[in-house]
Amino acid sequence: MDKKLLVKVQKVGSPKEEKTLKYSCPLVIEPEDEVSVRRGSLYAVIDVSSEALFDPTLIKKVVSDTFQSEYFNEPEGTPLQRIEKAASVVRDKVFSLLQDPRATSGISEFHVVLSILWGSVLYVIQYGYGCSYLIREGRIKPINTLSEGDFSVASGVVRDSDVVVLGSRAFCEAYSPEALMKSATEFLSKEGVSAIVLKFNIDSDASNFSVLDFKESPGGKPIKLARASSPKRKKVFLIIMAFVIGSLLFSSVFSSFKKTTLFKSKNEGALVLAKGRENLTDALKLMESDKFKAKELLTANKNLLEEAKKGVSGDVVTEIDVLIKENLANLDIINKILRVVPDVLYDVRVDDKDADPSELSLLSLEKLVLADSKRNKLYELKIFPSIAFSVVESTQAAKPKFLSTSDLGIYFLAEDAFYFLDSGNGKISKSDSKFEFPLTNVLAASSYIGNFYVIKDGSILKNTVLWTNDGPELREALSMAIDGSIYIVTKAGTLTKFTSGKKEAFSLKGFDGAFNNPIAVYTTPELVNLYVLENSGRIVIFDKEGNYVRQILLSGDVIVPAVKSFAVSKDGTTAYILAGSKVYKLKLTP
Repeated sequence: MDKKLLVKVQKVGSPKEEKTLKYSCPLVIEPEDEVSVRRGSLYAVIDVSSEALFDPTLIKKVVSDTFQSEYFNEPEGTPLQRIEKAASVVRDKVFSLLQDPRATSGISEFHVVLSILWGSVLYVIQYGYGCSYLIREGRIKPINTLSEGDFSVASGVVRDSDVVVLGSRAFCEAYSPEALMKSATEFLSKEGVSAIVLKFNIDSDASNFSVLDFKESPGGKPIKLARASSPKRKKVFLIIMAFVIGSLLFSSVFSSFKKTTLFKSKNEGALVLAKGRENLTDALKLMESDKFKAKELLTANKNLLEEAKKGVSGDVVTEIDVLIKENLANLDIINKILRVVPDVLYDVRVDDKDADPSELSLLSLEKLVLADSKRNKLYELKIFPSIAFSVVESTQAAKPKFLSTSDLGIYFLAEDAFYFLDSGNGKISKSDSKFEFPLTNVLAASSYIGNFYVIKDGSILKNTVLWTNDGPELREALSMAIDGSIYIVTKAGTLTKFTSGKKEAFSLKGFDGAFNNPIAVYTTPELVNLYVLENSGRIVIFDKEGNYVRQILLSGDVIVPAVKSFAVSKDGTTAYILAGSKVYKLKLTP
């Protein structure tokens, strides 16, 4: 036999019919057909005011009709998404009515507190002023809603004999939580004082929830707010808690959840869904005060939901997917992760089908230079004001690589010397630097204010002399970047800093993780940050003291693991990534 959740409703507030400047009323909006009935009923308290007279009957009808069409008749989205959208549409329609150009309209206000039930989960949504209270086990407390844009939301699992109060602003001012618990059953009949009181009762000992049975309090009798405990209520409560605890084992609210049973039915999935929403709400409350605990709870909650998803189907899967997505989004906030779908700027093989570019460098705000070391070619890609691609003249030497930008052009290393691509005339010339060692087996190279640096045989060489050989990292160097100091990323995933030929005590702070197959490090004297690119396309950003700033995760059709090279604009807002034969552009800031 199914367990049925009964809801008794008491409305507080007298309806108005004549035109007025202020209007508040409670609303109960029922589904109109069998398809919509599983979405429960919608309970709302609206509060409207304007400097121009308006028709309260019209406002009430518009609000009721709009909630009906936007919540019950809209098939797409989760309950929370649908109700937030419905409330937004209601708000806009009310403002439109209050701002009739034929009236002397002034400042108008619209506030709403509303609630819906989905399964055994109660959602409370608030826009503007109002209040909501939960009375449980003879104790009353405000329902703490968390801001999500223009709305504040809260959710939780309904228990037997719970009472929820939704009130207008005037109701909140007239009745504090203490006053509600001490008040008689009669509420004040006063302008603006309106509320809905909901009492929930479970009428069976079965383990499944069926369609909710919504009834108004019989004969209009008021609902008693305070209550005492009873053996029957305790028994029902213990049965519910035993079922939940039997499914989930956790050491504390912040410890990892452990799987104790397979989630084989929709009803078990619905219970976990409710717990997942509750955990998410708790984590959101923690995010400002204790990010570590919030992260731990969100991670455990994500694992719980992913496990629950394996054994359910239908609408519950959709709901779980939404919660998992919300968990990930909040974990991204805590971890300072920005997920970006980059734009494809250009595919070099459109013009050269055999091209295999290996590296890129940002020549200016308008141009990129790409090297094809296998075919001894350089390409120029104009990116502003329109895309234009061209092949630069012969490099005069084999294997152009280690591109580095100067004020006048691009330096690159070949097998015998550094070469220079003049950005003014597009010509390539050999530098007059003379190295007293062969330029083979070079791990990384760059130029800086007329000087040339190479990493070779465990040392950094500046022009023709030893600059430093301080540190074993130099034998595993992958890339170097110079801004006066030299930053080096290694195969082992370390990032080190050298200044004036000496290794600094440089460490990364606040970065919860390690580099995974790093490719390159990038910075310039103009940039305030350091950027490390990984083979996966992830870009991790630090300031120059080593403090973690954020990380960028690429999504979309980027070819991974074909990421090869990148460059960052002078203002640090944009990155250009070479992956395969394509050049991508992406934002580095939120």
